[in-house]
Amino acid sequence: MLSIGETLKQLRKNQGLTQNDLYGGLISPSFASRLERGLHRVTADTLFAILDRLMIEPTEFQFIQRGNRPSTAQQIAAQLATANSQQNFPWLRHLDQRYQDSDHPDLQALATFADLSISVVDGRLVDTPRTDRIWRRFNQAQLWTLTEIRQANMWLLIADAKNAQAQILQGIDKMHHSCARYLSQQTDIFHVQQSLLDFDNLAFQTLVQNHRYEDAQYFWSNWRPVDPERLNVEARITQLITDCFWEWYFGDFNQADHQAQILRQLPTNKDSLYIHDVLHAYRHFAKCYRKSSEKA
Repeated sequence: MLSIGETLKQLRKNQGLTQNDLYGGLISPSFASRLERGLHRVTADTLFAILDRLMIEPTEFQFIQRGNRPSTAQQIAAQLATANSQQNFPWLRHLDQRYQDSDHPDLQALATFADLSISVVDGRLVDTPRTDRIWRRFNQAQLWTLTEIRQANMWLLIADAKNAQAQILQGIDKMHHSCARYLSQQTDIFHVQQSLLDFDNLAFQTLVQNHRYEDAQYFWSNWRPVDPERLNVEARITQLITDCFWEWYFGDFNQADHQAQILRQLPTNKDSLYIHDVLHAYRHFAKCYRKSSEKA
């Protein structure tokens, strides 16, 4: 991997800039020369100022510094997301076994998430020392960082396994307030809407599976995005799925059927087949709930 200075030199030459063009007013010419040879380091503030002149974000700079490769954690997170969406349990087991003893906490956390995903299907108890470390980390934070936002479903699975029902609504509230820091009326530059909607979808399922119907009815009707036009296609589909769940349980059953039929017309692939199964299951669950409510 190149040093910070060597990477800056590469980017500077690629843009046709002189050292004075890039570093003038920030560091001295002699310091710039030594920096680009890997003999000096700069403070974070100075590095950010240099990257602003190059019009390159820190995450892109790291990508370039690694030889145009994502970090191991980024690669594993992407593989984990794909394996989950495709229900690829052999690959989830592989990720767990390979990274559960990693020296890097982020890789350990991703391995734990892989194990949690499998345990949901296997019906195993997931309240273990590994999950307990993650549980404490999430609960101690007043607000969650981007990494924690993207891993929040893991916290929700642990909360369900611990039967920590009172904390689930607190976690929903924390997730929404955490995401609000990264969202503005016009932009979602950190792409947190998808993570938020995935979390809400799982939260709704968790609440109704635990027969906490009033909580499920309240939270989705109060938290749903106010401007669906701002969502990308994937996020919009996730929202529509949860809308179907809500309508089947508490709203217009026929409207939910109509919406589900539109979702079932998505081009057939592994992901859409999974959507079909989930829609079929929750329509049945909601119908049973309505019948029992009518008898009560």
